[in-house]
Amino acid sequence: MTQLVAWVALYKEGHWIDINNKSNEFPPPSISLSPEECVETGTNVTIQCWNKDYGAAFLLHKDGCSAPIQRQDLDVVGTATFTIIGVTPADSGTYRCSYHPWGHPFLSSHLGSNVTLEVTPTPRHPNTRTPQVLRSSPVPIWCWHC
Repeated sequence: MTQLVAWVALYKEGHWIDINNKSNEFPPPSISLSPEECVETGTNVTIQCWNKDYGAAFLLHKDGCSAPIQRQDLDVVGTATFTIIGVTPADSGTYRCSYHPWGHPFLSSHLGSNVTLEVTPTPRHPNTRTPQVLRSSPVPIWCWHC
């Protein structure tokens, strides 16, 4: 006789919760940012997310965006590394992670703690000057040391 195994989940506070999981939820992941906090435009930034108990599909969320901005699948316990190449001021904001444990694609952890990225414009070199056009001449002349 074939035995039927039931898998039951509950939707609670925006996340699917496995009621067979004794804690009734998956712990939120940890997060880190490198380099930390304030970087110049054009810098490559790495955000790492991890948990200690589950292989998972990790999702990177940016506050203000309705959908995750990146996803990475890990089939073993480990760290997901998300890289944002050549950041711009538009990348400034607060980032968090969540994950779907392997074998539970419809279940999700809660969002973990956050990191904040601030992108500042690259400062001009002090000896760099913007060229100016001298308009008093009949032919425009570019002046680099005006």
